[in-house]
Amino acid sequence: SDPALLRVLQPSRILSVNLTPSSTNVVFSTINFLHHTLESAGSLGVPNGNAAIWSPVPGGVQLKGSGQPLNVTDPGAVATARYYRVRVE
Repeated sequence: SDPALLRVLQPSRILSVNLTPSSTNVVFSTINFLHHTLESAGSLGVPNGNAAIWSPVPGGVQLKGSGQPLNVTDPGAVATARYYRVRVE
């Protein structure tokens, strides 16, 4: 069989979340050459064990990392509570 390639990555981190009157700005670290997707959820789950439902933030899908922080604006986050995570592929 072909040899396997294993890459160990440092995770992307959310560096700041700033609320404005019309949106929320999320800044996160990136990893060179990999794609990053900012996702949000309205809750982290419920007591009966249901998992959180994560959705991509518009404008924050498959962004190529450069090693520099990225800023994504979430226009839907002004009226509700949101949790964020960054998925790296």
